[in-house]
Amino acid sequence: TWSEPFSPYQPKYPYNEVKETESGHVFEMDDTVGHERVSLIHRSGTFIEMHPDGSKVEKVTKANYQITMSDDGNFFYILHANGQTWIELGQEGTVDVFATNSVNVRTQGTINLHADKDINMFAGGKINMKSTEATTIESDSKITLNSVGDLTLYSQAKIGVLADGSIALDSNNGSWNGGSGLVFQAGGIDLNGGAPE
Repeated sequence: TWSEPFSPYQPKYPYNEVKETESGHVFEMDDTVGHERVSLIHRSGTFIEMHPDGSKVEKVTKANYQITMSDDGNFFYILHANGQTWIELGQEGTVDVFATNSVNVRTQGTINLHADKDINMFAGGKINMKSTEATTIESDSKITLNSVGDLTLYSQAKIGVLADGSIALDSNNGSWNGGSGLVFQAGGIDLNGGAPE
């Protein structure tokens, strides 16, 4: 949760200089001790205010456009409009998000990740994934699971392995145990290893 910061507005004469235009724009430069402010207010309510500690508050009552052009032509573009936000980095620029603590992303809708090239994930600790509904992992090419330690597949219900081609299980010390049955469906099954228990 968040809230808009309160304005430190406590001007005292003669330290606050105010300029107000005919249509209602207001510009203030306040030198009141302990409440020093710089404030620019548009007649629509959009404003920028700088607080005594150097904090800045911006409030935009309509769409917000922020464009920064660098020397080599790259640009960073932010658009807020109609309840949506677009962030675009032009040309070959990179966006880095860094935090010394946690980074949390949450939505009441859907999160979509799309990359024209690779998506890489790395964790110095564990990677935990959980879904309250069905989970699908799909690839137009090959899927590889690789572990330097044990690899465990566990289900409180049925485990099904289906293939249009063959299924090959290779192990130097094979062990297969299913309490209610272990089912493989494939064109061919090759079991290479020690005698299953």
